[in-house]
Amino acid sequence: MIELPASTHQKFYSKLHGIIDDGENFRNDQVLKNQYNKFRNNYWRDRVKNVVKRVKY
Repeated sequence: MIELPASTHQKFYSKLHGIIDDGENFRNDQVLKNQYNKFRNNYWRDRVKNVVKRVKY
């Protein structure tokens, strides 16, 4: 997973998502979907912690 601006995602949407055949998305597999959601939640939780550490009040 990478972070990129919404404008970049929109511009390259087909290239980013076009390699997956219809119906072949990992989200159609409940185990893989759950693993990804756990990974994503942990990623953003850690990301916020790192950003907050760098913010000086």
